[in-house]
Amino acid sequence: MAPLVSSLQTFETCLFLLASGRYPHALVMCASAIESALKAKLNIEEGEVVSPGELFNRIVQEYGVGRSKWDRFNEFFRRRNSIIHYGFTLETRPIAARMLLETGFPLLSDYYISLFQYYLDYRDIQVAENLPPKEASWSLKNGLHPDLWEGWHIAKEVFRKVSKIRELDLTYCFFPLVIRLRQMTSHMSTVEYSEEEGFADIEWKKHETRKKQLQSIFNECCWFFNCPVCLVNGVQSLVVEIDEDSISVGQIIFRRAECVECNFIVGEPEDEPFMLDVLLKDQLSNKRLEIIKKLR
Repeated sequence: MAPLVSSLQTFETCLFLLASGRYPHALVMCASAIESALKAKLNIEEGEVVSPGELFNRIVQEYGVGRSKWDRFNEFFRRRNSIIHYGFTLETRPIAARMLLETGFPLLSDYYISLFQYYLDYRDIQVAENLPPKEASWSLKNGLHPDLWEGWHIAKEVFRKVSKIRELDLTYCFFPLVIRLRQMTSHMSTVEYSEEEGFADIEWKKHETRKKQLQSIFNECCWFFNCPVCLVNGVQSLVVEIDEDSISVGQIIFRRAECVECNFIVGEPEDEPFMLDVLLKDQLSNKRLEIIKKLR
């Protein structure tokens, strides 16, 4: 019998490939993770050859899961086969990123939830089991490491807002997740800061110098936020440029941003729409009036 652990191990490899920016390779691993999950549920024995199409049909027949998703499932696996047998070009990279967001990860997540009650985003547990955030986050049904929850959620939320913009390169949706993955895989430790210790002198001076540089670049129309990507709590390391015209009419429109701690960068909204809106949604709700008052 194929164990679910095979799918989870393959999904882990998929994340490592995302961390290195190898989106076509990540698509191949995501497809393999889906196959392994379906084989696990159907008790497919080792050595038994079953095509993805057969797996899909048997899951629909036996469990009623995924019936309406054949077209996307088929397209995803055809792309997987094309990459494996014929390779890929630079143009394949954004195509693979979009297909992971649009089809691969939603399919994998849906199968995990519907067939195994296993969740990649603790927020889905909240909804499904009506649990408060803390209980959901500690559930044994959680699949992702806690440090990856926010990046995973950001990728989904940004994609939800821009999915209909076909010409947009969606690799940027993964950037927060990619930074967290790179930090974890390179064994970077998150520094704990207290009022007594603060930054090490060298790091403090470096970060403060960069903040002043960014303030100048952003013509002083900017605000400091906690960075949701590197998760150093209490350190306002994300410098965000705000559109001056929006402030004058009592609104806040984000433009660019850079974190002086993890070097996460968000480009112009024309190139990376909605990223800052999703990243800073919670913080902005508490700071909106203060920002408008001080920058007006």
